Amino acid sequence: LLMEQYYYRFQLTTQDRISRPCLQRADRFADAQRRVQDQEEIELAIQQAATEDFLDPSSGQSSKEMQRDPLGDNAEEVFQDIPQASVTPPRVEELPRQDIEHEAYQLVSVITVPDFVRIPYSSTNCIVAGCNHRDNLHRVNLTIRRDILSKQNIYIPRDTRICGEHLEEGILLNELALYCRPTRDTFKSAQIRDMLKMLQSKDTP
Repeated sequence: LLMEQYYYRFQLTTQDRISRPCLQRADRFADAQRRVQDQEEIELAIQQAATEDFLDPSSGQSSKEMQRDPLGDNAEEVFQDIPQASVTPPRVEELPRQDIEHEAYQLVSVITVPDFVRIPYSSTNCIVAGCNHRDNLHRVNLTIRRDILSKQNIYIPRDTRICGEHLEEGILLNELALYCRPTRDTFKSAQIRDMLKMLQSKDTP
């Protein structure tokens, strides 16, 4: 340390003199200083190169890659090995057709009209019970429907059919309840409106 202070404190000239031992010590000190400086320059160059590789996106590995998931490239394989629970959709049982029709019928509000009944609607069968005639079917006209409703309290739905044989016998006008198919005492709102219109039109002169 003393030699270093002495070396930097005084400026030597060509007229100054120094002994050989002192000159040798000065040379050794200068060599040691150069080695230390060279080592520092090498370490600084290594640090700069490492910093450039860390920040350069074109290098082999970026800082983001160094901080990624420790599972690395094997993460996908690890998750593939985990069994996944399968979800089975609930089974929907189909109802028979007659049950579906029954449920649909229950959704329609029906009303019971005292002292009145109706004949089930059918456009393919005769209105008379037990009659299997499907040919020569005739639509029961409005006049007959209105007369039966007012005299026998039996409602015949629109487009209901009767075969030609029973039409000629006059069954509709004579105690229809004894010959027709089973009647019902419940009515839908549209059927009640139809009944009221027929009764009102009968009273109109």
